Amino acid sequence: MTVRRQRGATLGLAAACVLVVIVIGVGFFFLSKIIGGGREVANATDAGALNVAKQAIRRGAVNLTSAADQEEFGALCETPNRLDLLSYNRIVAKAMIVAKNAADQNTATALANAGIMHNQVNTLGNTLKAQIAAACATPGGALASDFHAISTNSNTKMWNGSPVQLANDIVPGYMKVGSSANVYFHSATRGSLGNWQPPTNTAGQNAPSGDPYSAGYNAVTVGGHQFAFVPLFPETRPHLVDRGNFSSAAPAGITAAPALPNSFQTNSRALEGKTGVFGGSMACAIVGCIDRNFAARIPKGFVRVSNGPSANTVNTSVFPLSTVVNDGSNDIFNNELFHAPGINMDQNTNIFSHSPSGPAAMQAIGAYNATRGNFPFDPMVGNVGGGDPALWTGLAEDAYNNPAAYDLRSTSAQDHFATQAELDAITNNPNIKNCIYTMYDADPTTNPHCSNANTAMWMGNYNRAAGTASDHIDTSAGFTNVEFMKADLLAQRAHGYRSATTNAPNPSGLKLWGRSGGTVLRPPANGSAKPFLGGKINYLAAGSPMELLNEIGGCASTSTIDKIVDRMRQVNPEDGNLAQHVRDALASSTLPLGKSFYVYADGSSVYMTESFTAASGYVTKAKADSLTPDGASGTGATNCNTGNYPLSGWTVNTRKGVGGASIGDAGYHEVPFTKYNGTSVGNDQAIWTPSSGYNNFLGELRFEQTATGDTYSKPN
Repeated sequence: MTVRRQRGATLGLAAACVLVVIVIGVGFFFLSKIIGGGREVANATDAGALNVAKQAIRRGAVNLTSAADQEEFGALCETPNRLDLLSYNRIVAKAMIVAKNAADQNTATALANAGIMHNQVNTLGNTLKAQIAAACATPGGALASDFHAISTNSNTKMWNGSPVQLANDIVPGYMKVGSSANVYFHSATRGSLGNWQPPTNTAGQNAPSGDPYSAGYNAVTVGGHQFAFVPLFPETRPHLVDRGNFSSAAPAGITAAPALPNSFQTNSRALEGKTGVFGGSMACAIVGCIDRNFAARIPKGFVRVSNGPSANTVNTSVFPLSTVVNDGSNDIFNNELFHAPGINMDQNTNIFSHSPSGPAAMQAIGAYNATRGNFPFDPMVGNVGGGDPALWTGLAEDAYNNPAAYDLRSTSAQDHFATQAELDAITNNPNIKNCIYTMYDADPTTNPHCSNANTAMWMGNYNRAAGTASDHIDTSAGFTNVEFMKADLLAQRAHGYRSATTNAPNPSGLKLWGRSGGTVLRPPANGSAKPFLGGKINYLAAGSPMELLNEIGGCASTSTIDKIVDRMRQVNPEDGNLAQHVRDALASSTLPLGKSFYVYADGSSVYMTESFTAASGYVTKAKADSLTPDGASGTGATNCNTGNYPLSGWTVNTRKGVGGASIGDAGYHEVPFTKYNGTSVGNDQAIWTPSSGYNNFLGELRFEQTATGDTYSKPN
């Protein structure tokens, strides 16, 4: 009995122990599922957070809808005209370059333009920030969907496959102040900005070019405007971070620029199937961009190269330039009014003579005419009209009967010699006055008897008219101011002007003077005086910008061309041979008067074009032509000019013997007009005017020729 009881007690105890073991085992089983399921939830949350950080640089993108935003920033976006976090630092960098240029230029317009671009960047940045925040919302936000795309497909078998979902909105964060943005300022760009040194990352991380990456979440003030980059960690993958280091507070000090997030905190939950209790996890991740690093630049930047207008479109000639003297050999001022004694004319009868004996003959006839009717007519003497036989015999008789021998002429009829009736009208002591080219002053009242009317009468009688040209203009080439003034003077001479004034108050464009050996044929160089003897009066040839710079002298090796090179370094800083590429581009095409070309850098070289191709991302030609530089021309432009060179007697009113001229302009013996002040001078200029980069416009190189006028008189 006792044995049985003992066996029963032992069996009961064993059963109880087994039951306890079973209960404990089951408890451990469920506990392990809960713990393991929690780890699965945590893993799913980590994976979802990593996907959020990975996708964040593309989410919340802002479409650039305005033409202004597209022109300024469209080319900086990886997807054209679609701004995301990956591209945001690039538009900040461009705006900083523009602001630095504007600050260096220090003009009201440039500073205002930099402010406009700063506002554009801030508006786009705030919009992008808001759209990233919207993408964090759950449900429905793009980043929330990115989280769920991973978390809900993660293994949660220990919780019966319960999906891991966000418990609340994703929290944007701002981490690692001073770390690397995904942009850097190339040493060439910094040099073009006066060796500017914007803040660089605190880790000493360099781009492949060797230049340090810019610092993120570091407020930078340029030209009075605040900018801030976002640390995006180039050459780094998105990764999880300790939530103790996560900060949802915007970085301190950034008050006038958007601070965009670079990290995200996710808080998730999932339903534990057995207990019906929600469990959750939290994860933080930060963005990264392995191979998406960029040099700061203005990718669609350009420099305008302009040649001033044709002079006849901005200056007014006395007569149309369609008729000019091209052969002065038959001009009365090259003949009767040039050679002594000039022309003597009785002011009462308008009988005139170029013969040295003409005045004496008129005096003799006048003295005789005064005695007419006082003496009987003597057939043997032939004293016509009964004048004093003593006064008749000799000079009076000979001139009266043969006026051609004394060149006694009248009226404008060709080769009309005075008739006897006209000679009868000469009075005693006739009022004979002399005219010769030296008496043709600019003031017609100085010698009124040498009037245009009298000169015209003599021209008709002597059949004197300068040869004129009517096919002497190259209509496709236009006029420089020098060519314009030369033609204007000869057009006045063609119209019989006793004096001429020519002036070109407004600048024209520039052409090449040409060379003889290494000498530019610009006054006062020997060979620079070019008498017009036919052909084209606008005889100078168009040249390329580089040729024009070389002719002006000094421009190709001084700050003028260096300014263009510096601006191109803000477009393509990686071009190690940029200076030569700029020169090659400037030499690539002839630049006619009134035209504008555009220098730009694209790919590995520099180009010059008259207009950008459609859909290239550049501004239209109409807009490019209309833009005004927002800077002021500086010291380099002031130095890049020829200085004043003489015009009177050289290229305008060319004088024989001056500058190698073998004959005067238009074939005159010496010169079309013998008197002038010599005050007419020209100056050829290459004017550099910088622009900040607003509207992608980086500056203008403009060629101009200025010229001052003179008054010319005493025709040859």
